Formats: sequence, structure tokens, C-alpha cells
Amino acid sequence: MEKSKCYNKEMKNIKVGYPVDQQLVDKISSPYGFRTHPISKEKKMHWGLDYAIPSGSFIYSILPGMCVITRDDGDVGFGKWALIHSFLEDFRYQDLFCFYAHLDKIIVEEGKNVVLGEHIGYSGNTGGSSGPHLHFQICKDNARKSMYSENAIDPMEILSIRYDQDKTSQKERLFVSLQADGLIPEGGCVLDNVTYDVLFDILKIGSIKG
Repeated sequence: MEKSKCYNKEMKNIKVGYPVDQQLVDKISSPYGFRTHPISKEKKMHWGLDYAIPSGSFIYSILPGMCVITRDDGDVGFGKWALIHSFLEDFRYQDLFCFYAHLDKIIVEEGKNVVLGEHIGYSGNTGGSSGPHLHFQICKDNARKSMYSENAIDPMEILSIRYDQDKTSQKERLFVSLQADGLIPEGGCVLDNVTYDVLFDILKIGSIKG
């Protein structure tokens, strides 16, 4: 997974959540970038991430903020969707707008504040959708003026902060476990100078419980 060093540096003290349950975060069926549209079959820019998850899956706010818009566009466009505005002081984009679309049900209310990780709705298959999924998009600045073009940023530039936080936490648990087993001498090297960083990648620590 690509990481943005500038974002990691600026957001090191900012907590970020996932828009879906943690066991579903790898269910990305369509990343940010150009793709063949699943309905029109035309080559188009995809301005967000699609999570191929079952209808009824919990959807969460990745940042604290305020819900500025909820809407139901019926059988076209994004169907049922919500837009949450977050203000991040001392960040390169002080205003971030997180867009959650194709929802089956919206729980969050327009004009209400939300906290990090708040349950805001359920994923669905509403609007112009080829199957159950969440379309998740992040825009900078005045997203209400334009949800596309120069206002959209790659959501992974923000979500990578949470991935990094999780990986760091897992590494720490692995280190403590190996240290308790006497496998890590002072200096943190094991197995002929293979660092626990490399061991972490080999073992895919996500499957190891600390």
C-alpha cells in the first residue's frame, strides 16, 4: 500500500478511522483513478474508493466533524448519501469533506456533529450501482461547490494514517512477544540480523494475536 510521507508527517497526531469494519478494509473493488465504469463501460476517472461489502454493513465516520448534507437521489447517481465536514487545524487542507454513497440507510442527521468512528449508516446498493458497495470519497476545501475535479483527493492519503497506526501497534505486540520468548537480543535483531520489521512482513502479523 502506498503511503504519503507528507500526510503521515502532518497527521501524526491526528486519529483516523476506517469507513467500514476493520475486517472489511481490504475489500476495495475499485481504487481511486481511471477505470472502466461498471455500468457505462466507458473509461472514466473514479474519484473515490469502492468497498465491495454486503448491504447492511455498518458505515462509520473516519474523522470527527459535522454532517452537512444527507440526500436520497433515488435510483440514479449516488442513491442515498451523506457528506461530513471535518476541520483539521494546521493541516495542508483544513477542510475535508468525506462522502459516503450508495447507502441503504442513513442514520446520521444533517446538521449534527459526529465523533470519530460513529456509526452513520448502512451500506447498500442504491442509485446507479452495479452491486452492493460503499463509494467513499474525500474532497478538500469547498466540496459542496464541486464533488469532483480538483477538489477530490485520493482517500488513501488519509486512510494510510490509520493503516500505519495499526501496523505500528501490531509490530509492538510482535516485538514484546518475541522479546518474552528470548528471541530478540538487545538491539532488536533476530535470525542473523533480520530485523523484526522484516519478520513482521514475513509473518503477516495481522493473523497473529498479541
